[in-house]
Amino acid sequence: MYFSGKLTVNPSQVSQIQKVVPQKAFKRMLYHLTAGLVSDQEEQQTFTAVAILQQFNHAFRQMGIDNLVRLAHDDMDMYLDTEGKQGDLKEALDQYDLSINEAMSEVFQQLFLVLEHEQDTFHYLIEIDINRTHAVGTYPIEIKVNGLLQEFRATPGTSVNSLRKRMKEIFASQQEYDAYLEARSLEFTTFLSEIQMALKKYVRVDDIQVTMKQHLVAPRQKIKDFKKVNDAPRRQTAEPVYGDYYGSSDFFWYFLLWSDLAHDHHIHIHEAEVFTDEGDLLGTVDNIDANDLPVLNENTTYEEGMEGATEFMDVQHEDYQPKTTYDDGSWFDGDSSGGDFDLTDASCSSCSSCSSCSSCGGD
Repeated sequence: MYFSGKLTVNPSQVSQIQKVVPQKAFKRMLYHLTAGLVSDQEEQQTFTAVAILQQFNHAFRQMGIDNLVRLAHDDMDMYLDTEGKQGDLKEALDQYDLSINEAMSEVFQQLFLVLEHEQDTFHYLIEIDINRTHAVGTYPIEIKVNGLLQEFRATPGTSVNSLRKRMKEIFASQQEYDAYLEARSLEFTTFLSEIQMALKKYVRVDDIQVTMKQHLVAPRQKIKDFKKVNDAPRRQTAEPVYGDYYGSSDFFWYFLLWSDLAHDHHIHIHEAEVFTDEGDLLGTVDNIDANDLPVLNENTTYEEGMEGATEFMDVQHEDYQPKTTYDDGSWFDGDSSGGDFDLTDASCSSCSSCSSCSSCGGD
């Protein structure tokens, strides 16, 4: 289990509404036939890469957060810490400022930062996604925060049995479990509020929206050896902790044991999301006995554990959802200026993306 927070930020900058040429062949034809009236709309922010990074630098350093893990500019890694360096935020941003020219700073599409920070009982991973263009109605800046429990971090010499023994007292009763989570939840939400206040002070914003959830990680095999559990290459997914950043894998051991212990001790789970150990969302739960979800048991595979899970969990992962025989979308979704078009084609009902089938022409 770990805590996950999200802050979506709307900076106080002038935006321009721009029309975007559709990517699908049929959409492009409609775009040209209608002089662009049916194209999708996006908002483009006027801030520059250097300016926005300077503001974030001030905000996070004011909080004492100064460890940068990664900085990427349009999918190009400008900085990646593979050694666990400390206090490298300012140095990395200064080097970035010197490395890019004015054109790169003004025409970027995306900036991507990952920071780490230790405070009280948590190790935090903070992922910042800054988009120059974004869908109308969405915010261009998204900050994801993962709160990992430092007391259960795997250190050299830690065994599965010793860590399980340390964690067991949390699961001694529902009261013990709820009290522990309540205390950690308060600490985590306080940290999110501190980030929110720092951003309001140093980054000119119109609005910041904050959400928080608990996440469970389902074991994919019996937890015998930490290295064997985590030998699969990690990839960037919806959560920073799965990004294979330096030191993040030290926490996966307790993630998996937590789910297994909750299952074995019939702990009631309140409003949580369940992920695979590779970062894929399996589904969401509202208020259930963890024993009713075999997927949380280390002796059960994902496939076995998900059988009948829809009775207790809102299944999200595509591999476990009922397969549909139709496409409920259309090649062209249109916008308010494009008129009413219904372009759903029954001949394309068997494909979901329309990227390769011959009936729609592909991309």
